[in-house]
Amino acid sequence: MRVLLLAGKGGAGTTTLAAATAVATARCGVKSLLVSTGDDSAFADVLSGPARGHGPHEVEPGLSVLPGAAAEQLSRSWPTLRKHLSGLFGGLDLPTSEALSLLALPGARDVLSLLTLRQQVDEGQWDLVIVDGGTHLPRLLSTPAALTRLVDRVWTPERRAGLDGGCPDPALSEATARLRDELGQAVAVLRARTTSVRLVLTPDSAGLAWTRRSLTALGLQGYGVDGVLANRVLPGGGDDPWRTGQVDAQSRVLAEAEALAAPQLVRRLPYLTREPADVDELAELGRRVVAGPERGAAVAAAVEQLMRPLPESAQADVRRDGDAYDLVLTAPLVRASDLDLRRDGDELRVRVHGEQLVVVLLPSVLRRCLTTGATVAGGRLVVHFVRDPQQWPAPPAGSTSSATEEQP
Repeated sequence: MRVLLLAGKGGAGTTTLAAATAVATARCGVKSLLVSTGDDSAFADVLSGPARGHGPHEVEPGLSVLPGAAAEQLSRSWPTLRKHLSGLFGGLDLPTSEALSLLALPGARDVLSLLTLRQQVDEGQWDLVIVDGGTHLPRLLSTPAALTRLVDRVWTPERRAGLDGGCPDPALSEATARLRDELGQAVAVLRARTTSVRLVLTPDSAGLAWTRRSLTALGLQGYGVDGVLANRVLPGGGDDPWRTGQVDAQSRVLAEAEALAAPQLVRRLPYLTREPADVDELAELGRRVVAGPERGAAVAAAVEQLMRPLPESAQADVRRDGDAYDLVLTAPLVRASDLDLRRDGDELRVRVHGEQLVVVLLPSVLRRCLTTGATVAGGRLVVHFVRDPQQWPAPPAGSTSSATEEQP
């Protein structure tokens, strides 16, 4: 099963392009599911009909829609967990900010939407699942893993076993274990080679800035981007000075976008005088999304190419030189001044261009090390570490054994 996540700056037309892609692939014989993580009224507009119920419903043969409201099915277990956790915090030495982030859980609906996506992937009814990820997808993709880490910090093995002096609450244990398991499965879906991200670009300076930040954040997290959709591109020609100026401005943005996204394709989609009014018009737009100006057999070939898994994405790499270690992360399109790094326990927090926050869980070998600095070069962020002598004592003099040393 292939999973395609679309994301774009607000007003970029992400919902329309997600719907158009789903219609086009379905009409090429690919059983497609369109998933909402946001406002269902937008889906009702582009698909000419309101969502029905909380489960997937068929729009036409081979095409089904799963409204964002379906995530509410999973939310029923959250109040129970939240209630028990609120009592749990009283006996924990946990920073207030972390307690609030777990109890309030900003973006809870989005997390639940990803859990719903995982359910649909597990059920295996579809060939392709297309997710309208909205404006916040780069942050959203890091949320399940971050929440898993936070739950683990609160619900330690000692607490689960009652070794902290209290008896574990069976309801809390069950709810926490279920949430953690579901989050882990959601992360596995997002990390699979059959999952990729496609960014929607508005050909203006704000859209270019958003795309730059998103490409960097997704690279740091090791997610694969399979292309950029430049939406609402004005046609050239004519002698109207205003239009000529707009076309020239868009051309400069598109040229820079193609340089940023290389070697991935930037697909240019024309400016439409009105939004698609029915499923047939969505299908025509979807053909352009998938195959550009091509028609006929070329469209089917483009859909077949879309369904192929991506090459292995670059993941965090640990390199060792004696007592020193380097953590190497993919960081395209940035200089050192574009990144703000902070070590927080077992996590590395990277803020991109002062806005997008990416949280990287340190590999186990680095958790007993001290952070000494970082460099950015050649599209890579390299964070430097040395052993912490208080947590990782040197072996006794004359000892040659290294059997107990943890390897990267």
